[in-house]
Amino acid sequence: MTMLSSQVMYHSTQAPIFLYSVRADTEHIPVIRNSTYNAVSATYEPARPPAPGPNLYSFMLVTRTSQRLSAYEKTTCTTCLIALLSDKDLTVANVGDSRGVLCDKDGNAIPLSHDHKPYQLKERKRIKRAGGFISFNGSWRVQGILAMSRSLGDYPLKNLNVVIPDPDILTFDLDKLQPEFMILASDGLWDAFSNEEAVRFIKERLDEPHFGAKSIVLQSFYRGCPDNITVMVVKFRNSSKTEEQ
Repeated sequence: MTMLSSQVMYHSTQAPIFLYSVRADTEHIPVIRNSTYNAVSATYEPARPPAPGPNLYSFMLVTRTSQRLSAYEKTTCTTCLIALLSDKDLTVANVGDSRGVLCDKDGNAIPLSHDHKPYQLKERKRIKRAGGFISFNGSWRVQGILAMSRSLGDYPLKNLNVVIPDPDILTFDLDKLQPEFMILASDGLWDAFSNEEAVRFIKERLDEPHFGAKSIVLQSFYRGCPDNITVMVVKFRNSSKTEEQ
């Protein structure tokens, strides 16, 4: 059974902070859209008894932003980060600058994705080959507009072929990593936390009702992040603990 609950916790001077507590199973995909400050927690627990064929669990984080091209025109872009759990494998697909990070059995921060930023050498060369450019306007931007080099949407820039929707896809061996939890979050979190800082912060708060997701969102806000802060924490349970519960 899937249980969903949500409530407005309180509001700041900028925007209301919504907290979503999610209990995920094989029939539900948590999705976050158009958020300002959101915290989501989910628990990954293998099905009991094992179902025939692979057990698939999916987690998807989607955020949307708008960039003004002129006084009369603006473009909208969407980032997408998807994690697919299938028995012993974790497959992560990413478009944009949302990021996934996993905490392994030794407490190490394992990157699950790589941000698509214009200043990266690979992206910068691709943009240049397409006839585009990057310039600094608060941050490095494609054509002086967009602070990421890949996204869904942004049709004016896609028509120039300087922004593309192609995802990076990586696969990880869960048996080897023996993960404790993973963090899927928008760029607002990563503007305030490094991978290692985020893993340490969540690891100390896994006993909280939302596995530290709410706390790290608020801490990012307190550190002065003005951007979208959307966080999902997925806690893994190993088979031995699952059998005991």
